[in-house]
Amino acid sequence: MEVGMIGLGRMGLNMAIRLVRGDHKVFGWNRSEEPRRNLAGEGGKAVATVEELVRDLKVPKVVWIMLPAGQLVDDMIDKLLGMLKPGDVIIEGGNSRYTDSIRFTFGFGSIVDRTLGRWLLDATFAERHALLTRALGGS
Repeated sequence: MEVGMIGLGRMGLNMAIRLVRGDHKVFGWNRSEEPRRNLAGEGGKAVATVEELVRDLKVPKVVWIMLPAGQLVDDMIDKLLGMLKPGDVIIEGGNSRYTDSIRFTFGFGSIVDRTLGRWLLDATFAERHALLTRALGGS
């Protein structure tokens, strides 16, 4: 699997590292450089811009957003919709309110074929026990 991870904070970075260790190809972007260096040190590919991340992904493109809930997520989804095509996937995995997930799913369903509303992960537990706990929503 190949995935682009946007937001390499505590959860996003640990999830990206777990994916890399599971032999998946991970492109990672974060506004600050240190988390990108940490991902690269684990074998992921750090990118300097969101545009580079999307450009480098193979089709269908899978972009996983791990940003704090609120306007940051809305702005990132708007930005990604200008770069992605039908068939590509956005996974919004932060702590957004469930009503935002519903809005994302139904608001963008005709533009992006599949929007997965939620992937929940206790990053520390998963790192120790190699487990991902997930609850999926979307269409």
